[in-house]
Amino acid sequence: MDKQSLTYKTFKNVAYNFMGSFWPIIFAIFITPIVVLKLGAEKYGVYMLVMSISSLMGLFDLGLGSTFIKYISEYAAKDEREKIKKLVYTFNVFLLGLAIFCLILFLIIGYFASSFFPSQIMTQGYYFTIFLFAGLTFFIHNIGGTYATVPLAMQRFDINTKIGMVSLTLSNLTTLTLVLLGHELRAIFLTQLIFTCVLFFIYRHYAVKLLPDVQLKYRWHKDIFLSVYKFSITAYASNAANSALTYFDRLLIPIFIGPAALSYYSLPGNITAKTPSLTNNISTVIFPMISNLNGLHDTERIKHIYIRVFNLITVISFAITVSIIMFSDK
Repeated sequence: MDKQSLTYKTFKNVAYNFMGSFWPIIFAIFITPIVVLKLGAEKYGVYMLVMSISSLMGLFDLGLGSTFIKYISEYAAKDEREKIKKLVYTFNVFLLGLAIFCLILFLIIGYFASSFFPSQIMTQGYYFTIFLFAGLTFFIHNIGGTYATVPLAMQRFDINTKIGMVSLTLSNLTTLTLVLLGHELRAIFLTQLIFTCVLFFIYRHYAVKLLPDVQLKYRWHKDIFLSVYKFSITAYASNAANSALTYFDRLLIPIFIGPAALSYYSLPGNITAKTPSLTNNISTVIFPMISNLNGLHDTERIKHIYIRVFNLITVISFAITVSIIMFSDK
């Protein structure tokens, strides 16, 4: 098969994205039970609470992450370098502002967490330290969002998958080691912050290599922002509905019946939540590809790709669903 062909690129991206989705399930099955038992239900519930809040904070991006992938792919296909620079610099400004805003929210939530999420073992200082580390992690992750998105926009899913799998492996093994040695949440969130800082520079290296126009410069271009805003709002509506359905209930449970209840509630759902992501990521692969072909006005190839991907997703979804039903257990 020609390595430059669209079929090869599609197969390669789907394969890498599939591996990247399957890898977390392995750790969820084998490592999560150990972490839960060592931390205890209440502390693990606090861990899930903080992670859920971090996920909900992602809603403030107004769908610009997907927009960045779409338009970088189109501009790259047309070799419109000036538009790429304007989009990157504007995106950096937005992400920096969002990172500062969310960091402040993390600190406020951490300060009042002991009042909202009553716990017998969590003091105000303990909560605040955890949310401080989580907020700084979110901050670093957010300002590096441009770098992490570039490989996806350039249809190099293999880069993100390899980085993600190595990072996930080291992060989970570190967490496992920490809990086995008797360390608790503060140590876990501190190591996540360190890993995020390292990932920032790794993604930066590959992003600049793929797209030299990607620099950490901050310039606001109102014209380019307004030109992509319509698409971002549509993407945001979809992401907001999905995230609210997934994470909003995880905020209510600790408030009314305590963090420990969140552990019992969230653990079974984590397995089923990861399963659909295997098929969702297949459709994610074609997004920058379709944007690239759309920039070239190649409608026929777009139609052909959609039909093939729809058939593939249908087969995989059916196989996974049947497996869950057949191997279900009390």
